[in-house]
Amino acid sequence: LSRIVGQSGAMAAGRPVPPEELESVPTVELLNELKRRHKLLSHPPARVALLGPPCVGKRMQAEAFRRAFGICRVSGADLMAAANSAANSAGSLDERAVSALTGLLERPQCRRGFVLEGFPTTAVQAQRLQEALERQGKGPVED
Repeated sequence: LSRIVGQSGAMAAGRPVPPEELESVPTVELLNELKRRHKLLSHPPARVALLGPPCVGKRMQAEAFRRAFGICRVSGADLMAAANSAANSAGSLDERAVSALTGLLERPQCRRGFVLEGFPTTAVQAQRLQEALERQGKGPVED
């Protein structure tokens, strides 16, 4: 599967891979991927926020979390772009970013958890995010 992900990036992006590409993958690799994904179901939900200055490896770590825990990755840059594109909507930029995030977290791939890459960037965003998650019944994850 790593060849498919490396070639097309479709599986990494959550898009379906055409059957003709899967036929070239050895059965052993497909079965190992199924075993890996099945094992992820035994992991507890994970909600992670990776923060830090530019170019310190947030994206790489977020991808490692996504793969290890079977959770979705949400980039802060993508959120801010979505919030800016909805500039004619009511609310501050922080409110629009949190609103865009809650919409993304409703996707099926996010039901096991998520890793936020570079978001929240301010205390106000963190507070609004916490309030939004509590409204959705996704309060803090207990150990």
